[in-house]
Amino acid sequence: MKTTVRPEIVDSLRALTGNLDLPIHVRKSAEALLARLTQPVRVTLFGKRGSGKSSIANLLLGRQILPSERELPTLLVSGAKREEVRCTLADGTVRTLARFDPDAVAALAPIYVEIDMDLPALARISILEIVAPTPADLERAVRWADKRTDIAIWCSQVFDEEERAVWQGASDRLKDHAILAVTRADEMVLSGTLEATLADLNDRAIEHFNHVLPIATPDALAARRPDGSVDRDRMARSGGRALVATVLREIELGLQIATDRAELLIAKFAQTGQTGAELAEDASALPNAEPSSLHEIAAETVSPDAPLVLTKRVEPSDPPVENHRTPSAPVSPGDASVRTVRRLRPVVAHRSEDDEATVEARSRGMSEAARAALELAINRLARHGREFQSASGQAQIEPEKLLAEVIESVEWLAEYLAERANGDPALARIRDAAFDAADLLQLMQMENDDESLRESLAIVIQLKREMEANLAA
Repeated sequence: MKTTVRPEIVDSLRALTGNLDLPIHVRKSAEALLARLTQPVRVTLFGKRGSGKSSIANLLLGRQILPSERELPTLLVSGAKREEVRCTLADGTVRTLARFDPDAVAALAPIYVEIDMDLPALARISILEIVAPTPADLERAVRWADKRTDIAIWCSQVFDEEERAVWQGASDRLKDHAILAVTRADEMVLSGTLEATLADLNDRAIEHFNHVLPIATPDALAARRPDGSVDRDRMARSGGRALVATVLREIELGLQIATDRAELLIAKFAQTGQTGAELAEDASALPNAEPSSLHEIAAETVSPDAPLVLTKRVEPSDPPVENHRTPSAPVSPGDASVRTVRRLRPVVAHRSEDDEATVEARSRGMSEAARAALELAINRLARHGREFQSASGQAQIEPEKLLAEVIESVEWLAEYLAERANGDPALARIRDAAFDAADLLQLMQMENDDESLRESLAIVIQLKREMEANLAA
């Protein structure tokens, strides 16, 4: 399901950025949310040389753009109506080329390259490929790219000790939106080592990545025919569709979280009674950009749970190779590498078309008693949400106390639905989401900061929307 950025939210955020009566940190928060909602998502490819970064970039771009046989420096590919290449040289000067020619770029020996192109995929993402000759260079590059990245993809075949040491320097925020792409999976299938490699990586990399996805990139790229159409079966068997679908889900998750935070900010600081258009009257000159769809490979929402089938046939009985993080045993609050992961993921629905059909079918069978229980829960949670928003705007309210009240409200919801589920699948599903949310909120309470409070309010909003969706279906 593609998240639609509502114009009134964009207008209201623009108004907040131009309201000089507001504190500067509020205006900067509005600016950051506005950028997140209107600009392409920044995807960064990390990994050693020869790990397959350029091939993954070409898969996401939907065209064979970056050469794998030509050594180029770190480069950024962004969307623009007119193609242009800017090469930054070692002395700081910038040379501009009218089009991207890998040989011409390499001849200039640049240290950084920016490529503007008019491609459909670049309306929704930009791609930064990190090229670093040594582990020390790669470690510095990770720190440099951290704040320039929304979704990280680490390309590797083994994710060895050297790579793990480098990735340790990444922030928790970056790891929370990171994918380990196990490249050259076709070679592992032929050698019979894929299953063992994935089992080992799942054990060693689970604390550092949200997804471990094997991919046979040559097969994925070959799935795109010369006429531009896609062999969807081959794309799925190669693991290419799973990777693209996972990136899309990360994009949707980020947009939904940004939308929730924007609504909280607007409710707290916008003038009562003003519409988004009225608030935006003095900010109409700000630039506008609307995200559009990614390329044909991911034109539909797909489930990446299919087993990997490459040159060697994998029997239907073979288990899926994708790994998703799932909540496990309680995490020590001192374990910084895993402390903040999985916060919103369990309570944000990542539903495929089949999932939505299932939800709809379940809702049709919901009893009147279940509907009444759901309506009562929605009304109470909505009232709590209004109280939380109002309290968050009062300087004398301590975040720790407010977060405790949020936790109490979510725990009430979980227990209330547990008593009334009585085998109803819709109530049971929301009950489970509420229990998961309560566990996450307990972990966030240990951190005890303003960011945890904001995310806790976003969780309450997500739970309320989930209940409303089930009631309306």
